[in-house]
Amino acid sequence: MIYSDGWHLSHTFNLGTNNPINYKKIIFLGEKSDFFQKLAEGKKHIMEQNYLISMAVK
Repeated sequence: MIYSDGWHLSHTFNLGTNNPINYKKIIFLGEKSDFFQKLAEGKKHIMEQNYLISMAVK
């Protein structure tokens, strides 16, 4: 399922290993300078989850 909370799009997926972990992939939308600010704002939440992080830069 793909969703957005206004500053990133994400979807959950499974790597399909023997001991599967559901990861949430985050694709940040915006300028490069926004990336670190948004990452810092979301750090606590991100650290509580299993995330793979990428960025789509304008």
